[in-house]
Amino acid sequence: MSTSTLPSTWEEPRQFSLPLPFDPDLITPELLLACSSTHVALGHSNRIYVYSSPTFDLVHVLGTEDLSNQQSFQIHGEILVVKCRNNDPLDDSTEGCCLYFWDLSSGLSIGTVVMTDYYYNASVSIPETESVDREENGERVQEEWPKIPTLIVCSRRGLFLRIYSILRHSVTSNSASMELAKTISPIHGARHHASMRRTAVTGGDDATIRVWDIVTGECRMVLIGHRSCGESIHLDETRICSSSNDHTARIWDRHSGDCLHILNVAPFYSVRAFTMDATPSHLVTKSYIPGPGGGHNILIWDSVSGTLAHRISDQKASCLGPILRSGERTVVTWEVNEDSGIDCLKIWDMRSGRVLASYPNVPRSLYLRFRSHDRFLVAVIEQDKKRVLMVWNFAFDRCSEDNRLEGKLARTMSRIDKADISVIKE
Repeated sequence: MSTSTLPSTWEEPRQFSLPLPFDPDLITPELLLACSSTHVALGHSNRIYVYSSPTFDLVHVLGTEDLSNQQSFQIHGEILVVKCRNNDPLDDSTEGCCLYFWDLSSGLSIGTVVMTDYYYNASVSIPETESVDREENGERVQEEWPKIPTLIVCSRRGLFLRIYSILRHSVTSNSASMELAKTISPIHGARHHASMRRTAVTGGDDATIRVWDIVTGECRMVLIGHRSCGESIHLDETRICSSSNDHTARIWDRHSGDCLHILNVAPFYSVRAFTMDATPSHLVTKSYIPGPGGGHNILIWDSVSGTLAHRISDQKASCLGPILRSGERTVVTWEVNEDSGIDCLKIWDMRSGRVLASYPNVPRSLYLRFRSHDRFLVAVIEQDKKRVLMVWNFAFDRCSEDNRLEGKLARTMSRIDKADISVIKE
């Protein structure tokens, strides 16, 4: 008898595909994909196609000619951030990038920021709100900060953190704009940063991790330990996680600044650069090894003990996967068996390291982009010589499950009603 606790939607997820909203013959490798709990964005040429989630209706087509050099984009809540290379036709060597911001609830632009950095040296985050203590008439009072939505832009070359307020023009208007509220400068040269409430954390070229108060502009802590420049930053209520070109990732206590664990990835990765994702209980590092026999190599670390929990090797692609009912994220990998010619989509449990679900015979694709958020896995794949947007829905259908349990209970009560009353008393 099966002891699986996975809902039936994980065993057989609902699956469908959508034709791409542009001519497949014109597709170039420059295609971008991002998703959040409310939207999926697909970037091609100088346009961005925005779908609503969970219905996957095409709700917005965004863009101008300036977006022809789009390099990456992210969705932060309801805000889409698009990074584009400098588009000076007279000077291909011109450095710099432009950041374009859209409100996905309305499909309207809220602003543009011109940077002197290469696009990969400019980072953006949107902090959550928290209660902030302040003094008023000699008394300490608490208020929510930020009172209005806020976003932070970090420049490696400009040595600054800029804090912008997102202002709604009126209660009835859908339009909004960005207003510069504060600049923290100079800071160290930082390629990456993360923020949470009134705290921003930067990883710098000087190999330090710095913790900033974006209300006062003060640097509250300098975390020393890495031997090379910082590569990525994550933080939560209690921890700061950082990775570096020194082949290590570190887990720090957010409040004391103590280094809790040093994760050495050198024995597993032959290249210095690797990316990092964080979940409440695990840290996931991954590196792409180019060439024959290469692929994505994923290490899953227990962030409480700092020990390596599991290793997944030789995958064509990977990302954080759908969320289990327990609230834990999963890892999704795309595996290619060159001998059999069969592609296989796998979802891994971080705690046990076992495969929760495996879907063989997915369409063989020479082109692949995929992302996951909450209950959906979204991929752009090549199918029958056409590229389509494919969606796997792992949503746990609470109503169906409740109906199933209610039916089970009714059948159980019916059996009890027919049973001998003496058996029931026992």
